Amino acid sequence: STFTHIVEGEDCTSGGTNTADTDSSSGHYLSFPVSGSGTGMLFALPSGVTAGGGGRTFRLLARLLVNPTAPVYVTPMIKDANGLVPLATGIEVKIETSGYLLIDLGALAIPPGAVDATSLDNLTLYLALRCDTSATLALDYLQLTPTESLRHLYQLGYSIADSDYVEDDGSLG
Repeated sequence: STFTHIVEGEDCTSGGTNTADTDSSSGHYLSFPVSGSGTGMLFALPSGVTAGGGGRTFRLLARLLVNPTAPVYVTPMIKDANGLVPLATGIEVKIETSGYLLIDLGALAIPPGAVDATSLDNLTLYLALRCDTSATLALDYLQLTPTESLRHLYQLGYSIADSDYVEDDGSLG
């Protein structure tokens, strides 16, 4: 119940511009320039997250304010406390110039390969970024979503009207 599952964009420790915005979580978002490769966003994961994660798998959901002007490729990683040594690497995800603003960046174990998570130091969450030209990533927050008891529903070629609903009955399929 005390697990911190939201990492605010403005908590990035590797650059970018903090911008006030009333539509953003905590009233701010991070504007991070991406040009070429070799850059990334670094976020501290406190020991409470490391120990609370218990080695479970979490989906990383990124909430953007706007779509980037050029495709941006993101590879999430868990690194050591200093942000130097990669301990786990996710898959590369392409963020398009149009579409959804809630982006699934894949899954990572927190902490990765944990044998005794209570004795681990703080870790860092690193988003390795690349762009063939240049763009700006406007990140509001990252949500660490546990995958236990999670069902992913895909919408297949139709829309759901306002005030309508979807019923997911796992026992009947």
